[in-house]
Amino acid sequence: MKATREESKAKSEEAAGTRGAAGRGTASIRTFRQGGLSFLKQYFEWLAREDHRLSNPAFELELPKVEKSLPKHVLTATEAEAILTQPDIRKPGA
Repeated sequence: MKATREESKAKSEEAAGTRGAAGRGTASIRTFRQGGLSFLKQYFEWLAREDHRLSNPAFELELPKVEKSLPKHVLTATEAEAILTQPDIRKPGA
C-alpha cells in the first residue's frame, strides 16, 4: 500500500520531532533541514581538517535562511510606563 503525501509528511515530521501535542508542527521542516545541512557541512569540514577526506563536498553548499519573527506579544505604552515607574528595590529608601 502506497502512503499518501500527507501521511509521508506526518511520518517525516514525527521522526524529526516537529509535531506538537495538538498534532500541529512546532518547528518548520525548513528549520529541520537547515539544521541537518549545517551538521553535514560542519562534519565534512571536520573530515577535511583532520585529513580523513581530501576535499569538502559541502564547501559550496548554501544553507536556507531561517525566517526571523517578531515577538507575538509586545507591551503597550501603559504597560511599559508601569514597569518603568516601579521603585528600585535594590536601593534602600527608594
